Amino acid sequence: MGDTEAPGAETVQFPEEGKLRVLFAGAGPRPAGEHTSRFFNLSADLLCIAGVDGYFKMLNDGWERTLGFSKRQMLAKPYLEFVHPDDHQATEAEIQKLYGGSDPLEFENRFRHQDGSYRWLSWTARAFQADQLIYAAARDVTSRKADEQLLAGERRLLEMISTGAPLQNILEEITVLIEELAPGLICSITLRAPDGGHVLHGAGERLPEAYRKAIDGAPLTSDVCSCRTAIASGKQVIAANVASHPDWVGYCEIALRHGLYACWSTPAFSAGGEVLGCFTMYCRTPREPRAAELKLIQRATHLAGIAIERRRHEQELLDLHWKLEARIQERTVELQRANEALEAEIAERRRAEAEIRKQQEAIHRLSTPVLKVRDRLLAVPLIGEIDAQRARQLTGQLLAAIRANRALVVVIDMTGVAAVDSYVASHLAKTVQAAGLLGADVIVTGLSREITQTLVTLGVELGDMTTLGDLQSGIEEAERRLGLRL
Repeated sequence: MGDTEAPGAETVQFPEEGKLRVLFAGAGPRPAGEHTSRFFNLSADLLCIAGVDGYFKMLNDGWERTLGFSKRQMLAKPYLEFVHPDDHQATEAEIQKLYGGSDPLEFENRFRHQDGSYRWLSWTARAFQADQLIYAAARDVTSRKADEQLLAGERRLLEMISTGAPLQNILEEITVLIEELAPGLICSITLRAPDGGHVLHGAGERLPEAYRKAIDGAPLTSDVCSCRTAIASGKQVIAANVASHPDWVGYCEIALRHGLYACWSTPAFSAGGEVLGCFTMYCRTPREPRAAELKLIQRATHLAGIAIERRRHEQELLDLHWKLEARIQERTVELQRANEALEAEIAERRRAEAEIRKQQEAIHRLSTPVLKVRDRLLAVPLIGEIDAQRARQLTGQLLAAIRANRALVVVIDMTGVAAVDSYVASHLAKTVQAAGLLGADVIVTGLSREITQTLVTLGVELGDMTTLGDLQSGIEEAERRLGLRL
C-alpha cells in the first residue's frame, strides 16, 4: 500500500507489537464495500464497530470462530452481557476513557464462549465522537494468559517444594491451579500407599467427601476406576463416560451419584520410573479431554511427581536420621554399660591388686621377720628366695627395728636362702654397713657355699661383718658381745 490513499478509503495499520489494529476513519458510518468486507472477514483477529448504546454494530467472522456465538446473537445483545462479570467495571472505565478523547487504548478482558467458558481478549480501540462509534480489534490471548498463569503457578509450586512445604499443601495447590486454568473440571491427586497395595487420597477438596472416603485406603486393583487402574498399570486411563467404561463396572454408581460423568487419570512417576500416584480430572459431562486439558494434565502430573518424590526422599532421610539417632542412643547406652562394667572391673582389679599387695607384704614380713631375742638382741631368720624388693624391705624393717629396740647386736640367719644375685649380695653388705652406723653389730650365719662364692666373686666388701655357721652359734656370739656369756 502506498503512502497516498484515495479519498474515503479505509486506513489499515498492520501488526505492531503482536496486535493488529484496524481503524476505519471517516466522517461517519458507512457500509463497507465489497473489498473492505472481504478484508474485514479475512482477519484472524476479532474486528468490530460498537455504538455508544452498548451494542455491537458490525462484527467480522473471527467472533464466531473464537466465541462460538453467531454474529446475529452477539449483535442482538449488549456486549457487556458477554463480558465476564468481574471485568464489567474495568471495561466500562476503558470505554469512558475512549469517549473522553483518549488515544487508542489497549486493555484486556474476558468474553464468554458459547460453552460457558471465557476467553481472554486483548483489545486495541479508538472512539470517534462525531460518529458516536468505537472501532476496535481484539485478539484471543487465552492460551498466552493460561501459559502465564501456569508458569507463575509452577514457579510458586517449585518454591513450595524447595522450601519444604507440607506435601498436602503442595498437592492441593496443584489441583487449585489446574482447576483455575480448566474451569468446570474437578481435579484430584491419589497417592500410592507406602505398603504398595493401597491408594490414599492426596488432594482434591472439591471432590465430594463421600467419594474421597471411598477412594482413601482402597486396595490397589487394576480394572477398578480410572485412578487405581492408572496407578496399577502405569498408563493413562481416559474414561470418557464412566457409565460405560469397563474399568468402572460395578463402581460407576458412586461417581454418577455425585455428577462425575468423565474421569481422566494419568500416573505420576519418580525419576527412576516408579509409579508414585496419579493426577485425575473429572468432568460433569461425558467427553474426552481437549488438547489444552491434556497439556495441563501433563504439567500437573510432572509437578505432582516431583513433589511426591521429594517428600518421599525427605521422609526416607528423616527415617534414616531417627534410625541413626536410635542406634546412637542404643550404642551410647551399650558403651555406658560397658564403661560402667569396665570401671567396676578396674575397681575390682585394683581392690584385688591392693589385697594381693597386702598379702605379699604380709608374706614378705613373715618371710623376713625381725625377732627380738632379748633386750638389745635381734634375729632375722631368712627363708626362700630374696629378690631386690624383698632385700629393700629387709633393710627397712631391720633398721626400723634397730632404732625401735636400741639393738646392739643383730643376727641375720641365711640358712634358708640357697642363693642371691649380685644386687642382693651388694644390698646385704650395705644393710650391714647401715646397721653399723646405727650402732649395731651384725652377725651373718648360715651362708651357703653358693652365696659365699657370689660374695667373693663380686668382691663385696664384708667389712666388720662376722659370719658363723649356724643360727645357734650366732646367738651365742651375740650374747657374749652383750656380756651375757663368758
